[in-house]
Amino acid sequence: DTGWVFLTHRVGGQYISDSSRLLQSKFNFTGKVDEPSLYYLNLSGSPQELDFFVENTDMNIVASVDSLSKAYVTGSVSQDQFYNYKNQMKPFGDSLKALYKAYEIAERNSTLKQKEDSFDKAADKIDSLQTETIKSFVKNNPHSVVGVWAVTSSSLIYDADPVVLGSLYDSLD
Repeated sequence: DTGWVFLTHRVGGQYISDSSRLLQSKFNFTGKVDEPSLYYLNLSGSPQELDFFVENTDMNIVASVDSLSKAYVTGSVSQDQFYNYKNQMKPFGDSLKALYKAYEIAERNSTLKQKEDSFDKAADKIDSLQTETIKSFVKNNPHSVVGVWAVTSSSLIYDADPVVLGSLYDSLD
């Protein structure tokens, strides 16, 4: 019902924050951004965080203090694309969690040594499928800053292949 809401954005290597007082379960931020960008929202007293794309339009957030990361944001085309991207990535996260759980069980049962190769192959397969999905998302959304964000926050940027990155770059408007 009361407290503070913090809105944070990364610019270069620095985090810039603003705050708004929460009154009767409502808060408001007003301003302009140069381009749609990823922001983070926190509530005072809560360790949870909501990441979402902000752009120059009226946006609404419906959230609960105990499940802020599951809040629903409306009013932003970029945020709609971000939801689409996250939905496409969810099966890979679920598969990696299941694989990690199987890995832990094998470790506890002292069978990890026998299964290590199959775990590595499964992880490589998940990573490969995820990479292809990211590439497809970028190519199918050439106007989206979410596609650019997806590349720069994925393994594509850490295991950079200039040909792949060049192709993705060329597919953007």
